[in-house]
Amino acid sequence: MYPDKVNHMDNKAVRKTALQAVDTIPLQLERSLRCLSVRHIHAIDDALVAIGAYGEVRLIKNGGRLRFIQTVKSEDLATRG
Repeated sequence: MYPDKVNHMDNKAVRKTALQAVDTIPLQLERSLRCLSVRHIHAIDDALVAIGAYGEVRLIKNGGRLRFIQTVKSEDLATRG
């Protein structure tokens, strides 16, 4: 296995543990959230991880609430072999 693959796997385990901790520790905000739920925040975070180093995450609101998350993954052609 490549060293950066091991680090990536270790980071995934740490992130998963951190997310579990967030679920059990109350988060104090300056004000309450009006459009996002904890589930939405997790989905947005997952989308950001999924696109990798380059891309876009778009939030689509419909009927006054967050309904869709669109992801666009980009590839840097300058680094492509």
